[in-house]
Amino acid sequence: MKQQNIKLLLVLLLSMTNMVAFADEVNGINYSFSGTEATVTSSSSKYSGNVVIPESVTYNGNTYSVTSIGERRSITVAA
Repeated sequence: MKQQNIKLLLVLLLSMTNMVAFADEVNGINYSFSGTEATVTSSSSKYSGNVVIPESVTYNGNTYSVTSIGERRSITVAA
């Protein structure tokens, strides 16, 4: 029984590795990536002018669907 529980735990942990989120900048826009989705996030500098957010973004050879924009308080827009 104990060995079966350990196997189940390992399977669960390995299945979660695809859900690890990470963040980076692509074409001047910061994203956090998780699974096959991307979220626009804050930047160390303010966004200004017309910012066009694409439907999808390619990063390190993988294409992610842009599904959301981070909370307003976390994104700074220059006047």
